[in-house]
Amino acid sequence: MFLKYLLLLLMQVMNGNYSAPFAVFMVLYTVPVLYEKYEDKVDAFGEKAMIELRKYYAIFDEKCLSKIPKGPLKDKKH
Repeated sequence: MFLKYLLLLLMQVMNGNYSAPFAVFMVLYTVPVLYEKYEDKVDAFGEKAMIELRKYYAIFDEKCLSKIPKGPLKDKKH
């Protein structure tokens, strides 16, 4: 069934009849199917990606965010 929709998408792109709503439909239809099929691999990749993102954020925090001066907060009078 996935192959049928992929071929339909390919035909529409080749003919120039490609539309954004059809692309949204394709993503909403295919992503859950692919996730169910490759769930273990996707979850393992996601965990590795989160570990790497945390490392990069720690570096960014240390080199950039921590250097931003933090002054005293002033209360606004309404």
